[in-house]
Parts: sequence; C-alpha cells; structure tokens
Amino acid sequence: KATVSVLYWNKMRECRVVLYGYGSVGKAFVDMLVEKEEFLRGEEDVEFKVFGVVTKRHGWVLSETPLDLVQLRTTEEFERSSTDLPPVADLMKQLSQSPYCVDVVIEAIPTNYETGEPALSILRSALQNGMHSVTANKGPVVHGYSELTELGRTTGKKFLFESSVMDGVPIFNLAKNCLRGASIKGFKGILNSTTNVVLSGMEKGLTFEQSLQEARDIGIVEEDASGDIDGWDAAVKVAALSTVLFRTPVSPSDVPKESIKHLTPEQVNRVASEGRRFKVICSGLPLKVALEEVPPSSPFYNISGASAAVEIYTDVLGPITVVSTNPTNSDTAYGVLSDCLEAVRC
Repeated sequence: KATVSVLYWNKMRECRVVLYGYGSVGKAFVDMLVEKEEFLRGEEDVEFKVFGVVTKRHGWVLSETPLDLVQLRTTEEFERSSTDLPPVADLMKQLSQSPYCVDVVIEAIPTNYETGEPALSILRSALQNGMHSVTANKGPVVHGYSELTELGRTTGKKFLFESSVMDGVPIFNLAKNCLRGASIKGFKGILNSTTNVVLSGMEKGLTFEQSLQEARDIGIVEEDASGDIDGWDAAVKVAALSTVLFRTPVSPSDVPKESIKHLTPEQVNRVASEGRRFKVICSGLPLKVALEEVPPSSPFYNISGASAAVEIYTDVLGPITVVSTNPTNSDTAYGVLSDCLEAVRC
C-alpha cells in the first residue's frame, strides 16, 4: 500500500511597519488593520505588525515586539518625548536592523508644498536603509519622484504613493497597470475637496465664509485654508500627476492657479440660472488650476461636496473618468494599505 505524504507550505508573510506621523490618516490605517486582520491573513496571506509610531507633537514609541493595535487605536500621547527623537538617518538605520527589521516606513505628515521636506528626507533615508517607502503626501512625489524611484530600483525597494492625490482611488495604479501600451495625453479633474464643498454650499445660498465653515466642520480644511482656496493644494496635485504620468518634473509654482476667494453669491446664482456650475478644474497639458463654468454635459457637473473626479485622455481609448464620492480618511488609509501589500509582494 503506497503512502502519500502531503506537505503544506506556510506562505503567510509578515509586514513590519513603522508609522511616521499619526494624525487622522495614520489612525485610520491602524483602524483598518484591526478591522481587516482576518481578511488580510486569509485572503492576502499577510500579517501586519506595527513596531513604532513617530510624531512631532505627541511623542514617539519603538517596540522590540509588535504594538497592540487595539490599544494603539486609542493612544493619543506616546511615552518618549519628541525632543529625544534621533536624527532621521540614525533612526532609519536603527529601524532596519534587529530587533525591528522594519519592512515598510509609512510617512503621513503634513505636506510641504515648497520643498517636500521633511517627508522627502524620511522616505529617502528609509530606502537607503533597505526599507520600502509609502507616503500619503503629495510633496515628496512632486519634489522627489525621480530620485526616490531610482533609489528604490537601486536598493530593490519600492517608493509608493497611491494616496497622495486622490485619497485611496487607484489613479496611479490605473495608469501603471491598466493602461500599458497607451500613451497618456492629458487629464482634467476636480481634485480639491474644500473648494468643491465651498462652491456647492454657495449654490445652496450660503455665503463664502459659511460654506468654508461647512468644509471645516467636515474636517477637510487645513488650519490655514489659503492653500485650498488659492489653488495651491490643487496645483501640487496637478504637479504630482504630471510628474508621474508624463515623466516630466513639474513644480507647483509653474502651474497657473486661480483663487475662489473673490467669488460672490451673485456670480454663482447667475451661472446657475444659465444652467452651468462653477468648478475648480485641474488640467494637465496645458497645466493649470482654473475656476470654470461647467455645462451639464461635463463629467464634472454633478461632482458635488467633498467628492473628486479625474478624467484621463489617451491615444487609444476614449476618456476614462474615475470618481471618488465623498472620501474619508478611511479612503486614504486604504491607499496606504494597498501600497503596503504591493511592497510585500516584491
């Protein structure tokens, strides 16, 4: 009687991460790890373990054993003072070695439109020390895409940034993985939620300030709202998309931009009476951020509130429109999670 032995190969992979920045996106990411733990283990064969959290204002923690994610969800302050934080290069070297052996550094700190720092240095140092770099930050994409991508090739690691422009909507993965053989000729979109909420509010009869307060109440406005209102946030997103999709470095300062702060309810009502709507449209080739009067035939006419959309033009397909409906921090966290899953597969 023949005996057949069956060997089962345990293919469960471990993804060791450190969070650099623990604001709304970082917390939403930890929430998602807890809520999807069983799914990730069963369907993706990946077990996530968080070995550290680093913040500027609320301290930091590194642990030789994985942090308790359920406890981490409710943690607001960490035991070690930010004044004791080692220099970035020293910290990254430490993270890459035993007992931490971190696989992915996730960077989710506020965006620096002008230089991309300090996020750029954090991501660069992570790659230099043999760790994947994942960011939800537009600045490093604009100011360091070519450098970080090439550094990743050299070190055999990934620089990933799906959440940097359109929350968790896979706009970069769409272009990279689903449009092979196609030449991207341009794009248009609504990419700033704050201005879209303001314009939607003014259509309902609110003043500019009342509409801006509505956006603040939703929680999508930075402490200084001028970056949204004056078009800088949108210009950074145009620059990031253009830099990646067209393989041509673009500075936000090179993108013409238009503010909506002088828009009046009377102007909004006039345009509405003529069957059109004001929208802040981000364009690639030619590059610009402009307040435009959009007709009902436009794919952007019905994009209201905090929703966003982008339409991509290629040489072989008709326009491809992707819409994100009222995204939350969970959408952004999903983009980070998706990047981490891509990193551990390489």
